[in-house]
Amino acid sequence: MIKRRKTTKKQLRNWLDLPEDVMNLIFMKLGATGILLHAQYVCSSWRKLAKEPHLYGSIVIQEELWDYFKVYEHFENFVKKAVDRSCGELLNFSSDRPIKPDLMYYVSRKSCSLKYLRLGPQTHISFEGLKVVIIRLPFLEELDVWLDDMYHSRKLIKQLGRSCSKLNCLRLNYSDLQSECDREASAIAKYLPQLLRLQLTGCMVTNSGLQAILDGCTHIEYLDCRNCFNLGLDEDLLKRCTSRIKNLWLPARIGVL
Repeated sequence: MIKRRKTTKKQLRNWLDLPEDVMNLIFMKLGATGILLHAQYVCSSWRKLAKEPHLYGSIVIQEELWDYFKVYEHFENFVKKAVDRSCGELLNFSSDRPIKPDLMYYVSRKSCSLKYLRLGPQTHISFEGLKVVIIRLPFLEELDVWLDDMYHSRKLIKQLGRSCSKLNCLRLNYSDLQSECDREASAIAKYLPQLLRLQLTGCMVTNSGLQAILDGCTHIEYLDCRNCFNLGLDEDLLKRCTSRIKNLWLPARIGVL
């Protein structure tokens, strides 16, 4: 017969007795979603802690969150509540699900200190919607965005140059492989010379476009062109890339010297 081990009072852990710094670490691990959906309802002290703005410095919207709400209005209200809780301290916003322009405008209006913005392939935000957001983010340092329209991407690059002087990392992803886009590369070189990191996905830039980027973005340290299949680097251009750029990713058929 197996005897059950008796649980003494000393073995029981009272989570309410944990030091405040430990609770802060736990809440940071939970993230805005875990706090708003679960942790804040545990007890009054946790509900009080859940209102601390620094816990909402990062808001990440994944597919599971979208499935949880199902109705867009409920999802929108949740995002707004998380943004409001940040009290302007939101630094990181990422979404993998559709977001209407009005909600993105709300995020940008309440979070002018935002440094990182990622809008995944399912976001489907228009250029006009994105433009209104970018204008209000002067401290933006990193943008990762999926685009459906090559024409509007040039306008986006120009607006980034005007509004986001601190931008040092840009990831431009196109939903479908586009036609030759050296004008986009030239726009990057002209309006974003301060870039340190650049990733182009589904962008059919040619050698001329790459030359323009090297000429204009003299501080670039990381360049990812793995899906730019129009590139056909000659020996001189390849050597220039490898001597200038610390982390260089090219289509597999080209290779790196």
